[in-house]
Amino acid sequence: MGSSFLKLAFDVATVLLFRGFGAISGFLLGVTVTHVVSVDQAACFFVAFSLMNVFGRIVCHGTPVALVRIVGSDFQNSWEVINQDLSAALRLTIRNSFWLAIALWLGSKIIAVHLFSKPELASTVAISGIPIFFWAICQVLGSAIQGKHEPKLASLIQNLFAPLLFVCLAPLFYLATELKTGSELVVLFSFCLMLTCFLGFFVWLRDKRAKIFVSATISDKTKVSLAPLFHLTLMDLVVRWSGYVVCSAMLSLTDVALFSAAQRTSMLISFVLIGVNLFIAPKFARAFAEKDYRGLNVLSLRASYLMILFSLPMLFAVLFFPTYIMAMFGPEYSQGAILLQIMAIGQFVNVLTGSVGCLLTMTGHESEYRQAIVSTVPIAFIGAILLTYFFGATGCATATAISVASQNLFANAMAVKSLGFNNLNIFRTIRQ
Repeated sequence: MGSSFLKLAFDVATVLLFRGFGAISGFLLGVTVTHVVSVDQAACFFVAFSLMNVFGRIVCHGTPVALVRIVGSDFQNSWEVINQDLSAALRLTIRNSFWLAIALWLGSKIIAVHLFSKPELASTVAISGIPIFFWAICQVLGSAIQGKHEPKLASLIQNLFAPLLFVCLAPLFYLATELKTGSELVVLFSFCLMLTCFLGFFVWLRDKRAKIFVSATISDKTKVSLAPLFHLTLMDLVVRWSGYVVCSAMLSLTDVALFSAAQRTSMLISFVLIGVNLFIAPKFARAFAEKDYRGLNVLSLRASYLMILFSLPMLFAVLFFPTYIMAMFGPEYSQGAILLQIMAIGQFVNVLTGSVGCLLTMTGHESEYRQAIVSTVPIAFIGAILLTYFFGATGCATATAISVASQNLFANAMAVKSLGFNNLNIFRTIRQ
């Protein structure tokens, strides 16, 4: 591996340092929320935040993954296609976000009562379309920037700037206006996301080749891949968020707050996976486009080494000091320590399987990845209902960990079948 591995390690480390700030800022966002409002109001904010993460991906209709692949494989040449597809992706996302915001506003009481069984969530659900609108645009722009092999800037737009700005502004607004409700925090976070959108457009358009066409349509080649990518997104969301939805519907707001804090903290284990994918995804796309299958294997193996190396310290901290970590959200959150430990194990399995999801989608095997996710959906949904019913929040956390681990193990099996190498085998030998 030699010097090329050391160079990759250095490049990835710089991205992870940047992505690490994003993960920490996301963690601090949760800590900030729990310290400026009550547990129940923090739960209201976390519900809106979760709706943003779920519906924000849906309204993008699979375009972020498509843009990483398109820009990553051709950003030196085909700018006419890139500009057309990005512009069309923005149009599609903005249109979907607008109508979703209207639907959430009009149906907020129905959603709060019949989905979450908590009428007090109505006001928060009603305005959750605002952060969804801006967050989705940030994801589309960030993906295009990622495709240009600019992972640090992509991370800035997608998951760093808005949380960091929120962490700075929330205490100031709390002191000046005495923030009391989760809805007020949602409005403040929406403002931070809006500023991030402006930053994203500035970063993209500073390249003289980049343009935005108001009346653009998606190219035929990209349109073909959007349907499977959209279905893949829907199934992935069911797997990853079914536990949270079941928790919100079946348990108290206090349990929802504990589960949310533990889930967000456990994701610090896999931030390294997201960070490596930011750097490695366009390289996968380029290697596959050039039919460099050995290079694809080498990249995947080296990425796995780095992910395991960088994630182990956080895993040990979470497993051995969960009470202290959860207490950072407030004394009452320390009882969620066991939830954190359970979900952290699921996230570490995610890391052990490496970049299998990214690998499959960047090499045109969306259908195989979708098959892996579809296989996990019954486990995720039925498991969440049954385990939550019998064991409460602990059962819900267990179901979430099993779902995340199962999805990635199934995806790894599909990668072995489609690409011929096992990502779990970090000791494999790659032939010349």
